[in-house]
Amino acid sequence: MKKNFNSENLNLNDKENLIKALQQKQLEVPKKIVLEEIYEQIKDDFIYVVQALEKSPQQDKEIEDYVWEYLYGDTIFSLDNEKLIEFANEIFIYTQKLKMKLAKLDNIFDDDDWFSFKEILDKYEVY
Repeated sequence: MKKNFNSENLNLNDKENLIKALQQKQLEVPKKIVLEEIYEQIKDDFIYVVQALEKSPQQDKEIEDYVWEYLYGDTIFSLDNEKLIEFANEIFIYTQKLKMKLAKLDNIFDDDDWFSFKEILDKYEVY
């Protein structure tokens, strides 16, 4: 706990370990670290979806571009903390289901997968 932590020099594992250490000492976890971890998880999940899109012969480049634009647009950053956590949870669950599905079906990201993902995105874009 005596180490000088700076969020820029911490990777995801370091942040998780720091959060656990702070919780064990019953100290408040800095909000910035928690938010950075949430944004990092969202980014990782979006990257997985884009990679699935790239590998799938059934999807167009426009969908891939839309996902990148959504990720780096203002929508995610305009969510309040509660909505951001809900969004991160929904994207995480979606991505985990997609990983299981794609492992069975030769990486075919089909239209149903896209519409399920788009439904989540639209839900928070309207917010």
